[in-house]
Amino acid sequence: MLRQYRLSGHEVPASAVVFLLSAIPRMIHLEESLGTYTGHAEAVDLIERYLDRAEPKKAGDQ
Repeated sequence: MLRQYRLSGHEVPASAVVFLLSAIPRMIHLEESLGTYTGHAEAVDLIERYLDRAEPKKAGDQ
């Protein structure tokens, strides 16, 4: 799958991506339950831009 996106396993280890994509939402939820919002929107934007670069949305996708 990494080859499909022209990425090497050394450049972007799949296990690191899986960890980040599961840990970040949990941390955001935990921090927001404590009233902290600093950097959350920026982190989500960063991930969305990365994912859009890796797999651009097609016409008609939400």
